Amino acid sequence: MGWALIGAYVAEVTDFCLAAKLLSLDLIDPSPLIEIKFLQKDIQAAFEYASREGMYRVSLLMD
Repeated sequence: MGWALIGAYVAEVTDFCLAAKLLSLDLIDPSPLIEIKFLQKDIQAAFEYASREGMYRVSLLMD
């Protein structure tokens, strides 16, 4: 049985710090959560994509 991301109930600073540490140490792989990537120069398209129904968050690739 695999993991399923259900959602977050509360986000505290300590949660963010732990997540950042796990990501920086490559202990978790966020790639299955990434649906689409946008370059920084395409920020307008990224916001338009994110504003669609059912979208929650956009991530930009920094140049």
